[in-house]
Amino acid sequence: METHTTRSRKKPMMATIGRWGRPVLLLVLGASLLAGFGGCPKKPEVATPAPVAVAPPPPPPAPPAPVVKAAPPKFTDVFFTTDKTVLRPEDKANLDGVIKWLKANPDAKIALNGFADERGTPARNQALSDGRAKAVRDYLVAGGISPQRISAKGFGEVRQFAPGNNEAAWALNRRTQLVVTP
Repeated sequence: METHTTRSRKKPMMATIGRWGRPVLLLVLGASLLAGFGGCPKKPEVATPAPVAVAPPPPPPAPPAPVVKAAPPKFTDVFFTTDKTVLRPEDKANLDGVIKWLKANPDAKIALNGFADERGTPARNQALSDGRAKAVRDYLVAGGISPQRISAKGFGEVRQFAPGNNEAAWALNRRTQLVVTP
C-alpha cells in the first residue's frame, strides 16, 4: 500500500515572493550591482582653501639712534670782589644752572680753577684763588653734587685772563673758571 506522504512541492523562489516581491527583488539586486561596479567609493575631493590675504611682515624696527653726546657747555666764570672769596647773588644764579646740568649728566666732572689779580703778594693771591675755587666747590656740593666729581685748585695771579693794570682788568682776573673735564 502506498503510503500517502505529503510531498512538499517546492515552488520556485519567484513564486513565493509574491506579487510585488519580484520588482522589489530586482530593484535590490540592481542597486547592489550598481554599488558593486560603479559605486566604488571615490577618492574624496581635497578642497583647496581659498587663498587668504596675508599681510606682509612688519618692517624690522629702526636701529636706535646713535647717542650723540652734546659738547659740554661752556660755563660762565664766577667773579669776586677785591680781597673776597664770597659768592655774589648773580653768581649763585649761574651756579644753580651748573648744578642742574651736572645732575642731568651724572658722569660729568668739573674742574674749578681759581685766580686772583696781580695786586698783593704771591702767597696772598694763592690763598685768595684757593678760597675762590673752594667757595664755588662748596656751593656745588651744597646743591647736591658729589665732591668726587669736582676738583678745585687755585693758581694765584698766574694765567691772567685780562691784561692790564686797571680796575677793569683786575675785576676780570678775580674769578673761578669752570671747566667740564673728561
